This record gives sequence, structure tokens and C-alpha cells, in this order.
Amino acid sequence: MKPGEIVTAFQPFIQSHTGHSRKYEGTGLGLPLTKILIEAMKGSIAVHSAVGVGSRITIWLSGGANDVARAA
Repeated sequence: MKPGEIVTAFQPFIQSHTGHSRKYEGTGLGLPLTKILIEAMKGSIAVHSAVGVGSRITIWLSGGANDVARAA
């Protein structure tokens, strides 16, 4: 993705490739919904991308001792 496409990737129903001849299908909801869920869990998400190489999406979630104790 180009730098400007990373910002729009988190907007619902927006895709970097538009038109009938686009390479990828989908609704444009994957990253926006993921961001909402991650942030609701007090986490964060980041996208690192290089045009022609690929994209890496990193997600950080809280894993504090209190969270683990409640889950056990």
C-alpha cells in the first residue's frame, strides 16, 4: 500500500483498488472492524507497508497479570 492508502484502509467501505477490474474483492470492512475490536480491548494496531513488497499488520493486546488471573 502507498502511504495515503494506509490511512484510508481503516475507513469503512473504502478500498485502495476501485472499479470493476480491481484485483481483490471484499467490502472494505476487515481492517476497520479489526481496529474497533482491538481498541475496545485496550490494544492497538499498526500497518507497515512497502509498495511492491507487501504489508505487515501488527496488533498489540494487553496481557497484564490481572487479565491472566481472571481468565484462569
